[in-house]
Amino acid sequence: MSIKPFISFLTACVLFFISPVLFAQTAGLSQEFSNCIDEGGIRERARCIGNEFALQDKRLNDVYKKLMQIESEPRKQALRTAQRSWIKYKEDWSKYLALDSRFDQSIIQVEIAYFQLMATASQADVLEMEYVSYFND
Repeated sequence: MSIKPFISFLTACVLFFISPVLFAQTAGLSQEFSNCIDEGGIRERARCIGNEFALQDKRLNDVYKKLMQIESEPRKQALRTAQRSWIKYKEDWSKYLALDSRFDQSIIQVEIAYFQLMATASQADVLEMEYVSYFND
């Protein structure tokens, strides 16, 4: 038996089971997510991730709409282009993750959902910082 597949599996377990706990307090994630992600198995984590993604996606959309209301026309166009590029990046990276044949598809699907959650929360943070900067100058 080769040790390489075991190390890859061990790395995936560490990333899947420990990284959500480490990152639960970053990127504007809710306290409910932090509490929920500690519950355990893959189904619970998938449910937690799905619930939090809905919150973060709404947060992102809300701040995007606010920015689009206050920006000049050239900045609106630039923001729209940047946001579309970010969406493409998120989709492309998810496709890349989906091609990982080292692990069970159920783990890969949860890892993709987790990536999308973290990317969305992070992007919401970026747009919120930009929005707040209008009122702190």
